[in-house]
Amino acid sequence: MKRLRALAIDDEAGSIKALEWELKLFSDQVDLVGSTQDPQQGLLLLKELDPDLLFLDIEMPGMNGFDLLEAAGPLRAQVIFTTAYDKFAVRAFEVSALDYLLKPVDEEELGRVMRKVQEGRRHERFQQQLEVLMGELRQHDPGLRTIVVPTTDSLEFISVDDISRFEADSNYTRIHLAAGKPLLIAKTLKHVQGLVEGMGFFRAHNSHLVNVRFIKRMLRGDPACLVMQDGTTVPVSRGRKGDLLERF
Repeated sequence: MKRLRALAIDDEAGSIKALEWELKLFSDQVDLVGSTQDPQQGLLLLKELDPDLLFLDIEMPGMNGFDLLEAAGPLRAQVIFTTAYDKFAVRAFEVSALDYLLKPVDEEELGRVMRKVQEGRRHERFQQQLEVLMGELRQHDPGLRTIVVPTTDSLEFISVDDISRFEADSNYTRIHLAAGKPLLIAKTLKHVQGLVEGMGFFRAHNSHLVNVRFIKRMLRGDPACLVMQDGTTVPVSRGRKGDLLERF
């Protein structure tokens, strides 16, 4: 059995010590080759150590676990989230099928995760699983206003408050940001609409999903058009004009 090399990133020293203690029970399977309480240092250790496993805390000041994954880019390591979240988050992890450990880590739960790891279950669907996780967490935490979108070489964690609109491009979607270049992702606009459900977006047209916070004015006409804050005009389908006005 291959011994795996693990890295732990957690802002709580006690949590790292507890994990280190429990991992000694699995010393024939895994070596903790590095740990840090500083997410920025964690990024450097990820590159330097190239671990097989990453035990990653979610709630960390300055840079949470999702932010760290975005900054790190594609990983070889299998990610195991460590969290003190409540029962709702536990359900979210179970629905997404991502590996997680509740704090404080205990032997039984660590054993469960290690068995999955040693079964060789890889994370080809990691991007999709993260999307499911974020969607589930948002249902119980309305303050979580971030979506996860895969690009060709990274996972992008984007605050919905920075998105002015989405535009369909065949089976792709172009994300227009308030600042910066647009992003093209391999998801349909219908899929994206599900990700931002209840977060202030309106389907103005079959090809356009707009953030209502960025609407500057609506021009009468046939069809009517929305003028966005950046000056872009977006058509409004005839049957959706009334739905938009009802929102205000």
